[in-house]
Amino acid sequence: MNTQQSFTDIEYQGRRRQTRRDIFLDVMNRIMPWKAWTEKVNPLYYSGERGRKPIPVERMLTGKM
Repeated sequence: MNTQQSFTDIEYQGRRRQTRRDIFLDVMNRIMPWKAWTEKVNPLYYSGERGRKPIPVERMLTGKM
């Protein structure tokens, strides 16, 4: 869903302070071979045949929503 940005959003878009979590995830995304990790984890990951649907492996490993 696209929402219209306000003037304040546009003005402060580049000024937002990076959190430690954001910095950590940026560094990890640069150095980690995520595709290789997900290929190794997928066969062992919960299949979701019963109960709740599992959260995708990529989201669990990278922390992106």
